[in-house]
Amino acid sequence: VLPMFFAGLLMAVSPWFALLVLPGALLARRFLLLGALVFAAGFLRVAMSPPVPAPLPPLDTVITARIVSTPTLSPKWQRATLDAGDRYLLLYTPPDRDLRAGDVIRFEGKPRTLEGDGAIYWYRRGIRQSVTLFYDGAIEVVEPGGGLRTVGSTWRRELLGRLETNLPSDVAAVAMGIVAGQQNIVPDWITDDMTRSGTLHLLATSGFNVLLLAGALLFVAAHAPLPRVIQIALVILVLIIYADAVGGRAPVTRATVMAVVFFSAIFFGRTSDGLSAMALAAIGTALFEPWSILDAGYQLSFMVVFGLMLYAPPAFRKVQAFVSGRRWPGPIKVVAVAIGASLSTTLVAMLFASPILSSRFGTFSLVAPIANLITAAAVPFVYLGVAVGSIGDLFSSSIGRGADLLITGPSSAAIIRANHSLAAWPGSSVSGVYLPAWAMVCVYILLFALSRQQKPAELLDEDF
Repeated sequence: VLPMFFAGLLMAVSPWFALLVLPGALLARRFLLLGALVFAAGFLRVAMSPPVPAPLPPLDTVITARIVSTPTLSPKWQRATLDAGDRYLLLYTPPDRDLRAGDVIRFEGKPRTLEGDGAIYWYRRGIRQSVTLFYDGAIEVVEPGGGLRTVGSTWRRELLGRLETNLPSDVAAVAMGIVAGQQNIVPDWITDDMTRSGTLHLLATSGFNVLLLAGALLFVAAHAPLPRVIQIALVILVLIIYADAVGGRAPVTRATVMAVVFFSAIFFGRTSDGLSAMALAAIGTALFEPWSILDAGYQLSFMVVFGLMLYAPPAFRKVQAFVSGRRWPGPIKVVAVAIGASLSTTLVAMLFASPILSSRFGTFSLVAPIANLITAAAVPFVYLGVAVGSIGDLFSSSIGRGADLLITGPSSAAIIRANHSLAAWPGSSVSGVYLPAWAMVCVYILLFALSRQQKPAELLDEDF
């Protein structure tokens, strides 16, 4: 029923999107009533959205507001979203100002209307003005925040301080980018290298990061002497805290919603289904932020996940069948399966991401499979080092420093070196090639048509 939901949501953009009802009805079949309901939900969500308030005059104004997002950091500023009651504002302050999600603050500032390429992005989210405060004493914390949001903000700020103390600045920045999504603090030369090598998504705390964290948490929880329901509940709680700690970034929020839906099936005695969980996450996040579906991040998140769910399991089985048919020693077979699985995952992700990247940005990395294969081996150790350091730091700062120097630092430095080397290759990426929107749609229709319907019984028998 997902196409029917998007039809209702996008009819405000163009009536031509009503044509999505046709493939939606064909796919829904026995669930046409549900399809009609989600179509109505999408249409009413846009039709009944309140208008963005008129901008405040550009005069010094005393404003009391609550910080509703974990501040995003850069070397020169930090940015937070404010709820001022009748409107939302963007607040820019120095990066060393200790502000946390949930704080109620009071300040005097001059609202300025957003301009430039990013203005439409914020306007779609109900924000049309910002306030910049860079002088000391400009902000008064009226009421400190509390709850999970404050826990996440506190962890992120403490982590940044520890990494910057123990590691070189560029290495610490990459570690924060991978674990906490703070891409703005990463030096430009590193982000340029990662763009050309096709690994910039590592700094965006995407669904891959949530998947990696969820897998690690499940592994640890499975060895705890607790009922399975309690284990899953703890994993869900940590994922929610993590999503907020990285600033409530859209890709992480979507991936977290999907993971929570997927894991929650155990509470109801149901079988988890990835495609259904993904569709419900897509509908839920779009209802919360309707215009996010026009953003490249939203499209990439779900299209790549779609592709991995449809093509990764059969690709894994082909790799296993190929390796098992060879007369190789056991250790070599294990390594071959790991490399083949990682490479096939990267190729599928590239296949489903490339049409959007080409259509929106005109970029395509030719070394991305190799770069992702290499860096994928180091990313888990960055998370491991941060986890060990964060836990160890509770008992002794020496333990936290040791984890940073022995695990987090070398892993992050290896990622920097690998991307720099691959990005230096001649012809590592192609830019300036823009795929028309209609061609992008045709490519995805073809990819979905070539996929094979998955049967839960088959997945349970062969994959579990």
